Amino acid sequence: MTEPANSASPSDAAAHERGARTATRFRRLALIVLASLGIMASVAAGVAFGLYKSATAAVPEYEAVVAIDPLRAETQRREFESQLSTLVSDTQALPEWKTRVTADQINAWLALRLERDFPGFQQAGLVAPRVILEEGLAVFAARSEATGVEGVITVALRPLVTETDELALEIESAKIGRLSLSLDLVMGLLRQSPLPNMSPIRLSQSDAKAAVIVDLDRLEAGRDKALRLTGVDVRPGELLLRGETTTPQP
Repeated sequence: MTEPANSASPSDAAAHERGARTATRFRRLALIVLASLGIMASVAAGVAFGLYKSATAAVPEYEAVVAIDPLRAETQRREFESQLSTLVSDTQALPEWKTRVTADQINAWLALRLERDFPGFQQAGLVAPRVILEEGLAVFAARSEATGVEGVITVALRPLVTETDELALEIESAKIGRLSLSLDLVMGLLRQSPLPNMSPIRLSQSDAKAAVIVDLDRLEAGRDKALRLTGVDVRPGELLLRGETTTPQP
């Protein structure tokens, strides 16, 4: 878990403003990642309409995490936001930083804050999104109510850091219920969506691999600093991030 860091004095207005901007960028990055996982749901549901039984099949992994206890979730939501605040402080004060968050904390925030802070997911037919963290994989799952098909869409991603320090979310699989969607179909849906126009996102596909790439250079820790992600580890129930705060060369 991230250890508290010595941050700038609260009376330093400039430092406070930089921290607020960095926190906003982290929240925006989280939203972009969520969008990259779920933005295909409404269109893909239309593809699945003719295969209703397979598309509406239950997904036990999702059913196991979708229900929450309100009191426990509120505590976990606060823990998640505290982790974010500490991470922001660390990126400003430390040359190297790391953090650990759990799937329960992420899902508590998704349940209690996503639609309030970033409205529009339900309007797009994407309901009750959750994250399932497995060994090496982050699985996004949500109910899709688009086009009358009430199925559960799941997208399994393998996060990794590229040689150019970008965050790559390799698409391992995508399904609605038990119905598998091909990578070509998934990438086609993503290219037709607003996602490619969302900075700092780009799409990559070659041979049998496809990925959503996030350019982390767009996340700045201050006027004279930049963030560099050095590692992403996904373990059952938890996500670990490691990185550095660097001073760009003129």
